Amino acid sequence: MSPRIKPEKGNSKSRLNGYHDWEGMKKTASKYIFAAKLVSTKVCLDIACGSGYGSSYLMKSGAQAVVRGDISETTIQYARAHYVQDGLRFALMDAHELPFRDESFDAVVSIETIEHLKTPEQVLSECHRVLKSGEWFMISTPNKAMASPYTRKPLEPLHIKEFSIDELCFSVEKRFREVAIYGQFYNKDSVWRLNVLAVQFISPLIRSLPKGQSILYFLNRFVLRRQHVKLDDLSEMMSKGLVEDDVLPFPQESKELGCIILTAQK
Repeated sequence: MSPRIKPEKGNSKSRLNGYHDWEGMKKTASKYIFAAKLVSTKVCLDIACGSGYGSSYLMKSGAQAVVRGDISETTIQYARAHYVQDGLRFALMDAHELPFRDESFDAVVSIETIEHLKTPEQVLSECHRVLKSGEWFMISTPNKAMASPYTRKPLEPLHIKEFSIDELCFSVEKRFREVAIYGQFYNKDSVWRLNVLAVQFISPLIRSLPKGQSILYFLNRFVLRRQHVKLDDLSEMMSKGLVEDDVLPFPQESKELGCIILTAQK
């Protein structure tokens, strides 16, 4: 089966080489720390690898092998150049049509991917197909009720479909068993409402200006004093314990679910 590789969108090179918001990156890195508990001694497929720091961490945490895929050729080239480890392999692939035989992997991980895809049901079916019987699947995605609470379409321009807890559970339970719900949580307070307002109205307005993305970066880093980090540094920071595992079982009293995380068995 050959992957239906599609053209890259956006400037992948600039996203890889630039600085990223530390608070946001900690949330993604924490999901890899949680996933590492499921992939110890296993051959794992990590779908949509990005820069590769998460795959590198999974290998350091005891995975037997990790195959990491992404649809961006620029991203794959970057990952191959920056993360060289025995048992770690990067491959160009389309998540809608994975280029692997049935039951090829002991674990499949999909972190912050499904919300970007046009046919998420097909991707879930592919994850089920390449996973061995009795083994584990993990998926994470933003909770629609918190990420885009007032709109039909996602507020994040790169998101196609955001899920509610019930929607994602229903889709996963059609294919897998022993589904367990986890998540990352925060308070639904005035700060959260200001963030939603900024994402919905202020950020798109600034992005529409000449050099708008640079202006947003300046505002975040130097005006709001938000800490930033380079992707190259994340894997080492995770290994040194500088990123905490903040994934907890659902529900949590007085906390709102910001990101849905499911584990399931084939």
